[in-house]
Amino acid sequence: MVFGVLLVQALELVFLNWGVPALLGVAHTWRCIIPVLAIAPLGILMGMPFPTLVAKSGQTSVTLLPLAWGVNACATVLGSVLATISSITMGFNRTWLIAMGMCLAVLLLVVGRHWQERMPTGREMAAVPTT
Repeated sequence: MVFGVLLVQALELVFLNWGVPALLGVAHTWRCIIPVLAIAPLGILMGMPFPTLVAKSGQTSVTLLPLAWGVNACATVLGSVLATISSITMGFNRTWLIAMGMCLAVLLLVVGRHWQERMPTGREMAAVPTT
């Protein structure tokens, strides 16, 4: 899913730089509809992990639910403020690239965690009989 977010972000960056200027001559109705359609895939891909993780954490520990909602709320508020400030000071493209870098970091963490869980531990390796 994180790879999908990265792919859609790259396509969005291309669309924002070259597609949006081409839309300036289009009727107002289409200028309202096309950006919504362009942003929808990214919103869906980025919006799915949180409810999934909340459902999983609710199954394991009820006390984690308020913490998850609190962390999500803080990250949402701080992220939007920092993205606005970053866009004003560094420009929209650099802010977008920073966001893509953060998504890439998450992808690397997820892959590393998955790889770590699949690696046998020292005890498991010692228990394997040698021939």
